[in-house]
Amino acid sequence: MANRIKISAFIGRNALKATGNACYVDVLSSAQEAAAPAAHNLASTYCQTHRLDSEQVSLQCFSGLYPIRCCGHGLLSAAHYWLHETQSTHLSLVTSESMVKAYTDTDLSHKVWLQFTRLHHHPITMPPWVAQLYPKQSPIKAVTYGDEQGYLLLQWPDGTDIGELTAPAEQLGLFTRRALICTARVSHHVSSIVYRYFAPQYGVNEDAATGSAMRLLVDFFQQPELQAVQLSQQRGLLFGRLVGDRVEVGGYCQTEAVDAA
Repeated sequence: MANRIKISAFIGRNALKATGNACYVDVLSSAQEAAAPAAHNLASTYCQTHRLDSEQVSLQCFSGLYPIRCCGHGLLSAAHYWLHETQSTHLSLVTSESMVKAYTDTDLSHKVWLQFTRLHHHPITMPPWVAQLYPKQSPIKAVTYGDEQGYLLLQWPDGTDIGELTAPAEQLGLFTRRALICTARVSHHVSSIVYRYFAPQYGVNEDAATGSAMRLLVDFFQQPELQAVQLSQQRGLLFGRLVGDRVEVGGYCQTEAVDAA
């Protein structure tokens, strides 16, 4: 029987109140124990994971019945569990899409980091429908990542209160199949940003703390070090680094509960 562990990823520290994004992690003894997604009935993201060898673990993340191609908080939660369980400083997470390296800071912070291949953005002309969504607060730049089911990233002027933007909900699907990332720099802090993430086309009206979006924001802002607060209702604290052709996304995790699945 698997252990089911609830872990919150990208939580706040010190004065920053952020509960992050919860993920249920089913720790299996082997691939044969994996259950069909329909058997889980969990509202939150959940992952199935098992050890492959001393330095690699297998991981598959789901939202409802559907696999997630790149689930930042699921990857971070699983890395947090396995790094603690094995008392290791690094390991590799093997998914159906890729291999993601993970490691933990060796200081007392216990921050966990994920390393991804860097994706590059493509500047585009501002889509005219953006003015319909945000007639009073206009973004200054638009870029895309990936294909037509990828991401649209909109940047607002420095200091804009992104938290005041209206969530687009189902309306977004009338204009694009891309998930929407809204961001701005904190005034006078080139390495500090805020952002929000919307993907109602895929059942996520607004995500709590999105590591896959942070992966793109590190490329977009091109700062060696980046700190971000995701201004969802729960809030998330995320960190990023540019390391050559790699992007690193980091954060703090907290184990909430352990049960038999």
